[in-house]
Amino acid sequence: MPMSFSYRQSSTRRCLAIDEMFRCIVEELLDNGHGRGSVASLAATCQAFKEPSLAALWRNMDSIVPLLKLVDPDHWIEVRINGIKTFEFLLPYVPPMPRAPYYAGLVRSFEWNSNLDVDLDTLKIFVQNPKLQTVFPNLRYLNWSESRPLVFPWVTNFFGPRVRTIFLDSELGLSDPNRTMGVCYALEERCKELETLSLARLPNHPGVDSKVAWVLGQSSFDLKEFFATRVEPASLVALSKMQRLASLTVGLTCATLHSPLVNATSQLDFAALETLQLDLDFLDEASLALFRAIQAPVLHSLALEVTHQPTAYVLQLHLDALAHAPFAKTLGELVLFFTDVDADVTPDTPSAPFAPSHIVTARTLRPLLGMRQLEGLDVRTPRMDVAPDFLQTCAQTFAAAEALALLPSVHGSGSRCAPLEALAAFAEHCPRLLSLGLCVDATRVPAGRVSESCLAALTVCDAPIGEPEEVAGFLVGLFPGLKLLSHCCPALEAGEDARPEEYVRREGWKLVHDRIVRSAP
Repeated sequence: MPMSFSYRQSSTRRCLAIDEMFRCIVEELLDNGHGRGSVASLAATCQAFKEPSLAALWRNMDSIVPLLKLVDPDHWIEVRINGIKTFEFLLPYVPPMPRAPYYAGLVRSFEWNSNLDVDLDTLKIFVQNPKLQTVFPNLRYLNWSESRPLVFPWVTNFFGPRVRTIFLDSELGLSDPNRTMGVCYALEERCKELETLSLARLPNHPGVDSKVAWVLGQSSFDLKEFFATRVEPASLVALSKMQRLASLTVGLTCATLHSPLVNATSQLDFAALETLQLDLDFLDEASLALFRAIQAPVLHSLALEVTHQPTAYVLQLHLDALAHAPFAKTLGELVLFFTDVDADVTPDTPSAPFAPSHIVTARTLRPLLGMRQLEGLDVRTPRMDVAPDFLQTCAQTFAAAEALALLPSVHGSGSRCAPLEALAAFAEHCPRLLSLGLCVDATRVPAGRVSESCLAALTVCDAPIGEPEEVAGFLVGLFPGLKLLSHCCPALEAGEDARPEEYVRREGWKLVHDRIVRSAP
């Protein structure tokens, strides 16, 4: 109910009587580290402040203890177990909670992370209460992370008709297919308005996979966003039939890619899909067939994260399939990340860490030049050997790019470093470029160049460096808007043993960064 006020009141009191303004004040207090106490004091100040303050206090919860404490204090205690204050009922049943429905109805977001602040027997008594349909009837967002198989299925007591977003981190919690089926049934039955579903760390069990595929195939499910660390073939086909699905992030195993069900599906029609991320173990004929089957006419962002990079030829075939896909002309952002090469093609000799067949060259990446409308391109492979003339071509081709990176993903891979003057092509041909990442060799500094580039962030990887002051002067002149310089050395970042020259490089680029920060507008 809106607050009422009189024009005889001061302007401050009239402002506080405006619901939207008072909510802003309360939210600002909650963002403060000590804000909950202040908001609680506001709720006790007067009737006008009580309702909006309580709504803000109960909106986001990460424990059910505040709700359980609404019972008579004579019916519960708190004891320390392994140093954690733990709530316990003193009776083997749920005591009367007449105030609980009002406060439970205020909760909009709830996060559970294997909470130990409630005794397990007390939690069991509470969630198995026959009078309890759903704990928070107006819940919109649920994040449930639980590794105990007995406790995980109790998540169904938090499913409700108004839930829009559910994140389930199962780990061991869904290891039993029967319990999984119970969760899936409840999900399909109670969450009719669900829009976002995330299933993290699903156990590798065929029974669990089939239950997840079943719930995704129900006609009542029409998600907007879906995330899963692993899906089976039937789930992928079911997802392609969702007419509102706009964002999809899934991991695909070898078994999924080579499944007869996927191979027999000539097309996977994602009518509304705008963002797609595929996590794969490797690329082969099956993944190539999958790329050709995906139909996504409005796809804007595509990310491929692959554990093992294939040969440069196989990668080129996949890039060519992407360049000729129906969504190639609508794609605005493309990310390709390869963690490592196939284990069986990596010799032990440090002088030749990669087989020639796995070195990514300009020829490998040339199919990408057909997608000149890209606004973002990020390619990271274990070893890249790209000549400066190809970088010049990239700068001319991707004139609309706002972010561009061609970087190695493995330390000490021997990737070719472009000379410092190669950066000039991007300053000249990419007027909208804000972020650039390349392997550069700054041991020789060319004559100064001046441009009107708006580049704000530059990333160099394992880059040799000469005189830091000269390098900084060249970069400041070429990129007058540069504010951030990042020098990544994977060995140092991972805490590995680094060579002495790598420490010298880091200190040299740090001096360049400091000079750029001082010169930034």
